[in-house]
Amino acid sequence: MGKKLVVVAALLLALACGKKADGPKTVEEALRTIQVDGDFEVQLFAAEPMVVDPVEVVFDERGRAYVADMLDLPWDPPKGKKARSRIVMLEDTNGDGRADKSTVFAENVLQVSGLMVWKGGLIVPSAPEILYFKDTNGDGKADVREVWFTGFFQGNPEAQITNPRLGLDNWIYFNNTGNAGRVTSPKHPEMKPLEVRGADFRYNPVKGIAETAAGAGQYGSTFDDWNNRFISQNTTHLRHVVMPMHYLARAPNLEVRDVNQDPYGKRERLMWPLTKPQEWRVKRSEMRQKRYDENKTGRVEHAAGHITGATGSTVYRGDAWPREYNGNIFTADVSGNLVRRDLVEPDGVSFAAKPAYEGREFLASTDQWFRPTNFANAPDGHLYMTDMYREIIETPLSIPEELKKGLDFYSGDDKGRIYRLVSKRSTVKRGLKMALDEASTGDLVKMLEHANGWHVETARRLLLERQDKSAVELLRRLGTARALWVLEGLGALTEADVVTALKSTDGRLREQAVRMSESLPATASLERLLTPLAADAEIRVRFQTALTLGRFAQSAAARAALVKIAQTDAAHDWVRTAVMLSGAEAPVELLRQTQKLHVDFEKRLSRLIGVRQKPWEIAAILPLLGEEGLEALGRGLELSGARGLKVAGAERLGEKGWKLARYLAMPGLMASAEKLAQDATIDPARRALAVY
Repeated sequence: MGKKLVVVAALLLALACGKKADGPKTVEEALRTIQVDGDFEVQLFAAEPMVVDPVEVVFDERGRAYVADMLDLPWDPPKGKKARSRIVMLEDTNGDGRADKSTVFAENVLQVSGLMVWKGGLIVPSAPEILYFKDTNGDGKADVREVWFTGFFQGNPEAQITNPRLGLDNWIYFNNTGNAGRVTSPKHPEMKPLEVRGADFRYNPVKGIAETAAGAGQYGSTFDDWNNRFISQNTTHLRHVVMPMHYLARAPNLEVRDVNQDPYGKRERLMWPLTKPQEWRVKRSEMRQKRYDENKTGRVEHAAGHITGATGSTVYRGDAWPREYNGNIFTADVSGNLVRRDLVEPDGVSFAAKPAYEGREFLASTDQWFRPTNFANAPDGHLYMTDMYREIIETPLSIPEELKKGLDFYSGDDKGRIYRLVSKRSTVKRGLKMALDEASTGDLVKMLEHANGWHVETARRLLLERQDKSAVELLRRLGTARALWVLEGLGALTEADVVTALKSTDGRLREQAVRMSESLPATASLERLLTPLAADAEIRVRFQTALTLGRFAQSAAARAALVKIAQTDAAHDWVRTAVMLSGAEAPVELLRQTQKLHVDFEKRLSRLIGVRQKPWEIAAILPLLGEEGLEALGRGLELSGARGLKVAGAERLGEKGWKLARYLAMPGLMASAEKLAQDATIDPARRALAVY
């Protein structure tokens, strides 16, 4: 009997502590566990000991691969001990598609979580710092190590500064997961401390300025050809960053629902792995669900079948795959041992997305140790994939103490693989070896039209680094968005360049032209160029125009254009928000001009309140109200007792309604409140709102 009890206890302990996954596999065995779309095959590029725990791979202008080996995960080293993470440089010297030379470029790089090539070196997020490494003597090892920024959150490697990506607009964007930090810059000591709570981070290396960026991405950040940024988060694997942060700064109190749009909408984020969840994960889900049920939250905890470990979203921009894959977004799920392929289509000012397949994934493995973390578009036109290859990938911070006891969080920290995903239908025969560092400025400009995204991005980066003004006329003649943004980065963009781009039949180029015009002085002639775009046929152009016209909000013509956009796009949340943000500089004048609109104000307000919309949604239509709408609003505003808001007999909103004036969030309106309240030409309802 005692022996049976011992056996039962051992079984219970194994369940509680988490049964180990099957043991690690050799590279050859691991390759056999991977199932991929029939158009492709998975080939090994590098494996341990050349790389260990890789989470990022990038290629420099010579086609050399730099790999971030994140050996420290999940904990920082004990006090007094050196960091274990490192950066490795790989080379394929014989052109057979596999790395055969490995050099440790930099050692003791704490929790290295991303890389970006810049000026012959690497920009490296390594919380709490962003570092810069460079090899100046050609031995393959960094002899320059500089701290460019410091003060970022440190404590959970899953949520630290990471993923540097150069946008089309010449800013480098970093994911910060919205964590708090007071960032300073030894490289730019004149920079004031920057609070990054609730935001990501961006840095313009040409202009030497840094600021917060919208998004709050976790691990995974990517751009398409038109500077649309997509980010990853554990359970929301794909988000489009719609509203740039610098526009929100115009009205800091405005209650904006989100800066991102979920391209999946209401679609359930199912995934179809070939593995079962590890037993500790099943037990954790049971524990969480029990707590949710006890608290009657209605929340459902999924142990499997739903995306929970999204990472590394990357837009495929190569030329070696069939055309239908170009522009697709690939995202890994490290918990599900798989790779999702998403099809993305324009939807208003944002995008809609769906899985490329139902019931299966683009790539999946039967090996629980397979941990795909990131991807890279490469010189050969294919997509490269890093595999951290760990038994446990979860942060200990999200695992209950009673389940941690049987888990070895460093199991597998001597392994790691990098694969390349090769199309069987490819007609491109090109290796990794390149010599773009030897290319002339003219050749780099021509390369901006290359079919392979890596060539385009590398040429663009090199042109920005060189700052060679002989490129100006070549870029101007090219006239594409890429060329014009490089002109902007060279400080050579002119109003005439914007005029030419605005004449394009391609709405995407017109949109970029409006945005890049913000780098020019806010002249009357520029305003005259932009205001007619309030009637542009493309909603994305109208949206960007609404944001950019905030520079001219004191002008009656600009305000009239904003009103026109508000009227045309009253049904679009993002455009309404853009109008409000740009109207923040002159809110009283903007509200007066909206009197010219003919909208069924009371009906619209009643519908919004009647379906229990939040106060910010009511505030979002205030630019559309006009005189009648404000009168209706005033009739419902009880100035005594702070009891609530009623409009046209609609349901009460309670005390939230009283906060409506703050939700307007237009500093100019509040600053003008006293003057407005004394203005006898303004109706009493509007004066009452302003006084509050």
